[in-house]
Amino acid sequence: MTTKICKEHKVSHDIQQETLDECGIKKGCIFHPDGCRLPKCLLALTYNFTGEVIEYEISSFLKENMSNRYIAIGFSDDQEMGNDSVIYCQASKTMDPEIGLGYTTTKNFKIIEDVITVKKILQNQETGIINGTMTCRFLQKIWDENPELHMKSLYTPHYIFLVHGLIDEQSGNFQIHSTSHDSDMYPYISPGKIIIATTHKPFTNIHSGIITKKSSSPLKRNIIKAHGCLMLTGWWIFLPSGILFARYLKCLLPAQLIYGKKIWFLMHMTLNTIGSLLIAISFTCVFIAENGKWTGKNFPKGTHAILGMTASIGAFLQPIMGIYRCTPKHKLRIFLNSAKTMFSAASIWCVTYPPFSYKLGVNEDYGIVPRSLIITFWVITKVQLATVIGFILIALIFVSGLHVFLLALYLLIRVKTCTGQLSALLTKLKAPFPSELRKLYTAASTGLDEQKL
Repeated sequence: MTTKICKEHKVSHDIQQETLDECGIKKGCIFHPDGCRLPKCLLALTYNFTGEVIEYEISSFLKENMSNRYIAIGFSDDQEMGNDSVIYCQASKTMDPEIGLGYTTTKNFKIIEDVITVKKILQNQETGIINGTMTCRFLQKIWDENPELHMKSLYTPHYIFLVHGLIDEQSGNFQIHSTSHDSDMYPYISPGKIIIATTHKPFTNIHSGIITKKSSSPLKRNIIKAHGCLMLTGWWIFLPSGILFARYLKCLLPAQLIYGKKIWFLMHMTLNTIGSLLIAISFTCVFIAENGKWTGKNFPKGTHAILGMTASIGAFLQPIMGIYRCTPKHKLRIFLNSAKTMFSAASIWCVTYPPFSYKLGVNEDYGIVPRSLIITFWVITKVQLATVIGFILIALIFVSGLHVFLLALYLLIRVKTCTGQLSALLTKLKAPFPSELRKLYTAASTGLDEQKL
């Protein structure tokens, strides 16, 4: 239930020239896109700090005459959504115009339901839509920082977000704004922090011209996407496949050597090296996207960064330990094997959490029980998924056609999961088998234990 504290007034959608002349002198002004000229702007915000209150006027200019819309101003410590104070304004066909307070979590927007607090802060609201232009005017009393209500002090600098979007006609809920940077409904984010409650020369971008912020955001988004894709490819495909080769496929073509090395060892080394390189590149990508700074102090972003970095370090240590490994019969070999096992297990445990810390509800909106259930579920299914992906990759590398089927049967027998039905199936295939498969076929037919081969 939203807080209704305003009535509709007819307001002019034209920002007067007098207001524009005061930009940067008496009033702060933000126009989106930066440096645009009315009426070619998409969003416009003017604010004036009088000492006790701040006078706001915010407008949304859209070509389509949409009557169910909202505008919002966000005050953020960074340039990403999450842990932000919000003032919103909405107008629709089925509801009275409303202005209220809210805040954002990692990916959600929540309304402050404390009616008394909202009425103390917001006054004299005017909201309306005329010829497709939505305008809101209101006074806001200066608030003190209140962590319980997620309200930030306006005496300190913050990044300013300007957001507009549509309201669902049936539910009355705010629809998510566009995430496409080319859309007219993509949010504006100030290039630097701004102090709203200041008597000094206020911020304005009316004469700034188009800055590079608009063109750099898609690049950052793409770099972050590359970070995720490379991490998933390295952790879910290459590293699990390398582990499977070392664990289950040491008997694959044992007599055949390549450069003096057994096939399983070469594949184990190659897959792990490729996986580690992908993780290193992905690690570099996220540092480039964040300008070399760690901005993950808040939960769950900080946990994501810490565990992801720990898992990556563990992955980097694996090939290093492999390069400096001692001979199999060396007295210190047991310590090397133990170290590799412990680092691998710790890395896999750490890397299970970060990919799902945002998308599966592992954030401050949920308690410890669902978070534990989610992590437990993904620890179990991750092993299953890695096994399936690893087997598929092995089949694609080594065999084609009928040999894919034969290799799958070989793996099933290798882990003692086949039954006597495999014998009849192998007889029907009538295909030339490698010597290893012929031995396994004989063992399955006579019911011998695998250890007798």
